[in-house]
Amino acid sequence: MKRNLEQAVTKIDGTDFPERVTLGAVCFAAATAPLPEDERKGLEEKMALYRLASRISVGGEMDMSAEDLVLLKDRIGKSIKFIELIGRTIDLLEAP
Repeated sequence: MKRNLEQAVTKIDGTDFPERVTLGAVCFAAATAPLPEDERKGLEEKMALYRLASRISVGGEMDMSAEDLVLLKDRIGKSIKFIELIGRTIDLLEAP
């Protein structure tokens, strides 16, 4: 599924957050955030996250697999503190 990483993540009412937030920025932050469970991951899993973050960092349109989406949604839920930002980002990732 293609996703435009340059797309703005807006508030529920459609207005921008105080600083412009993009889908790519949230996904990159989630992919690279140090989570407690990461300590138990092996090198292969850590490298998979690194490779995903590298692809996200390019920006533009990115083809995401179902596995990429599941991983990102899980990490967004665990690493982002603002419920509105979580919800709006997940909405963009799940959009047809």
